[in-house]
Amino acid sequence: MVTERLSMRNMTKTYGTNTVVKNVNFSVLPGEVHALVGENGAGKSTLLNMLSGVTMATSGEIFVDGEKAVITKPTDARDYGIAMIHQELQNIPELTVFQNMFLGNPKTKGGVFVDKDREAKRAKEILFELDPDIDPWEKIKNLKGYLSSRSLKLLERYWLTQKLSLWTSQLPL
Repeated sequence: MVTERLSMRNMTKTYGTNTVVKNVNFSVLPGEVHALVGENGAGKSTLLNMLSGVTMATSGEIFVDGEKAVITKPTDARDYGIAMIHQELQNIPELTVFQNMFLGNPKTKGGVFVDKDREAKRAKEILFELDPDIDPWEKIKNLKGYLSSRSLKLLERYWLTQKLSLWTSQLPL
């Protein structure tokens, strides 16, 4: 029997007396790709927010590779290899390409200081597959649409999440 890469069991979320997600079960086997589809207000984002640690579930369990996962905040989810790409993406124009790529997940020296050289080197490796001429030290505002915000964020999240990636609707492939 194949172990599920991800399993959400009996996930429920309530806000006061309003239940927005009720006893949802969702699982993904290795190599599978799934889409969550539904009308506005159906609970898709809430379910993914619970999985990614943005919102605490009222009840339910999450398993990663067959082991129970405790996810109470986004960094917990990231430790399990789970990240969520939100529909509304923003970059900071005054920062460089590599600084935008590692926002929220900096490479550090001794766990304290940001290691810009390490970030830039890793960004160059990642960007090479998109376009080897993109300079990771270039400020976003100088790219003039050459590398879109969506492309940059997709690259960032793709490479940061080596185990699992969650995709919300309406993202370009």
